[in-house]
Amino acid sequence: MKLPVLFLVGPTASGKSSLAFELAKATGAEIVSSDSRQIYKHMTIGTAAPSLHELECVQHHFVGELEPDQPFSAFDFFREGRKRISEILERGKPVVVAGGSGLYFSALKNGISDIPADTEVRDKLLIRLENEGREKLFEELKAIDPQAAQSRDSTKTQRVIRALEVWYASGKTMTWWQQHDKPEPFPFPYLCAGLAPEREDLYNRINSRVLDMVKAGLKNEVQFLLEKGFTSQTNALKTVGYEEYFPFFRGEYDENRAIELVQRNTRHYAKRQMTWFKKDSDVVWFNPSDPETSEKVLKFWMG
Repeated sequence: MKLPVLFLVGPTASGKSSLAFELAKATGAEIVSSDSRQIYKHMTIGTAAPSLHELECVQHHFVGELEPDQPFSAFDFFREGRKRISEILERGKPVVVAGGSGLYFSALKNGISDIPADTEVRDKLLIRLENEGREKLFEELKAIDPQAAQSRDSTKTQRVIRALEVWYASGKTMTWWQQHDKPEPFPFPYLCAGLAPEREDLYNRINSRVLDMVKAGLKNEVQFLLEKGFTSQTNALKTVGYEEYFPFFRGEYDENRAIELVQRNTRHYAKRQMTWFKKDSDVVWFNPSDPETSEKVLKFWMG
């Protein structure tokens, strides 16, 4: 029986990767990671990347493929992800798309506009960010593209800079591009399953997983990245689990404080993830604390 593509979403530490692995083993599927950071090498601990055993048992895509300073956007994922899914299906294998990046999930499933990019413009904006501060750039975006500014958080400077980059690179706003360059809908049958732990359970899972990461050598992983020449300005490292360790290495606080911040910021991130995914009416939700969740999701997928 030809199965639809299964999108498996949910907040960090909800059990997506392990469930995807179980489902893949049960059906012979290949896994497409929709985690925006697992695609990078040398970042296995902080991104909770699949283990060597899992990678050997099941074919994974977009895991450990790029160096941290290599650019890879949601549009890149949309284009390459659909290409790989097509190739997997042509080989007669099912596909599980699993990950916590709402933007990557949306780009792959709903499509995304091919909006211009200009690294030279972006670099100049990053210099301005450092010299002028994020609020100045956010006020500039509000004047140029009020609709884009309304949908952005001024503290999320990457998205603010991206919107300004589009304007200065093309002379048209992000909003204009999104309205005039309509994305293509997902070309394959699909289903969406979500894992939604109770809040207290989720927060306990997050706190425990961070401690497991620390025991596994998270500090050493960040140190290794620094020694390889990557910095806090490397885009891939502007993420929870890594950015909290840079001040530690600068001597601004001890490792206990770094761990506390990783736990806190991961909880905040999980809350934002749930807000994003809950807006998608395609997602059917399951409780990962239910011992029969794996069987229920498999039944849901197989019809």
